[in-house]
Amino acid sequence: MDQLRKLYRENSEISMLDKKRLMEFKCKFMYIVQKYLRSPAITKNHELMELFVQCLDITFQDALNSRLSVQGTLKINA
Repeated sequence: MDQLRKLYRENSEISMLDKKRLMEFKCKFMYIVQKYLRSPAITKNHELMELFVQCLDITFQDALNSRLSVQGTLKINA
């Protein structure tokens, strides 16, 4: 989890408009997450997704939650 915490500290407040930064963060995040989800998983997917969303700025989080609500899926509580 140390790698994810470090990535989180380095990547906060990612904006919807900053696609390059978002994609770089997503690639690094997914690389690390694959290790954590291997059997035996040391964390839950839900916890990882909450951590991912917390790296987004509040406007991005609100837009994501609105989109998920329209699609009828659960909101992510950040």
